[in-house]
Amino acid sequence: MPPTPKLPRLGPEILADDVALAEALDALTRDDRRIRRHIREILHRQQQLQVLADEETWSAYLHVEEAVNVRLVDLVGRIATWAFEAGREFERRGSR
Repeated sequence: MPPTPKLPRLGPEILADDVALAEALDALTRDDRRIRRHIREILHRQQQLQVLADEETWSAYLHVEEAVNVRLVDLVGRIATWAFEAGREFERRGSR
């Protein structure tokens, strides 16, 4: 997907800045229907679980959810960096 005016151009400066990368990924996905559908489903399931869980169990769940989200953020950042570097290498080979 080529960059559009509303999407930042991915570069080393964005990849080196966790906040800038998060903002770029948000800009990329905020209008995605599938992502919004996933978010609605997750919220629905969380509401169902919260009704069934006591305070201690709910707190434990939130800690697990936080750990999963941190891992996912790190994973997406690593994938973005790998894809950018692979693209740069591909461009270098193509210009030889």
